[in-house]
Amino acid sequence: MSIIKKQIKDATITSKLTSKQKSKIETLAKKHNITTSNLVLQLVEDGYKNITKKDL
Repeated sequence: MSIIKKQIKDATITSKLTSKQKSKIETLAKKHNITTSNLVLQLVEDGYKNITKKDL
């Protein structure tokens, strides 16, 4: 993926967060040395797995 496409993806994901959420997410992402968008995607995926396990 080109750098510009990656930056657009990161900006799109992080723009949907409130400033307080964004600050916490960015801090956590830096702590684990991953991008903000990857962290958000992991959190969403984990939440989805938990919801589907409970609903099944």
